[in-house]
Amino acid sequence: MDKKAEKEYWDRFYSSAELNSPSSFAEFCQVEFLKKNEKIIDIGCGTGRDTLFFFKKGHQVVGVDQSSLVISQLQLLHNDKHESLKFVETDFTNLTDNEKFDVVYSRLSFHSIDSVSASRTLKWAYRNINDSGKFLLEVRSVKDDLYGKGKQVERDAFVTTHYRRFIRLDELFDELKNIGFKIKYSVEQKGLARFKDEDPIVIRMCAEK
Repeated sequence: MDKKAEKEYWDRFYSSAELNSPSSFAEFCQVEFLKKNEKIIDIGCGTGRDTLFFFKKGHQVVGVDQSSLVISQLQLLHNDKHESLKFVETDFTNLTDNEKFDVVYSRLSFHSIDSVSASRTLKWAYRNINDSGKFLLEVRSVKDDLYGKGKQVERDAFVTTHYRRFIRLDELFDELKNIGFKIKYSVEQKGLARFKDEDPIVIRMCAEK
């Protein structure tokens, strides 16, 4: 995977995307899984739409993304203005163990990284989630219609306009359990992450420490 090209792709995507309202996954998590005043890290936060949604719901939230373009804009608007909201430009696959969270939240970011980076991030999440905390994930499934489209660059990973690695539910389930998580909820279907004319098959999962 060409990380520089990927970063440039997402900079262009975020600069042209009109993504202001929260995702359906964020709304679902708020109702089904979140308690009051949780400490949340949104990894691969993109335009910050879900980060801001959680903040407005009363949570303490950190949004992280490698896109310097979008993070600089979000920092200008929000950093140093609210104690409970912060945006950080960083590669979420190489986060340090210096802060604990009640929730690690990832919407459609895990399929943008390779399997080695994903495994490293899952282990980081387990180490840095408080006891009884949650890992909330939405990601494209190998059953999605886009699977196999473009140039294959590794197992289950293909490049079209950008890199996508599709996820196998059974393997994700086993990896999370082997790390130490308890799976509290999982589903794999269409109708959950519609965007314009796309209706991908996604996996939603809630894992608890």
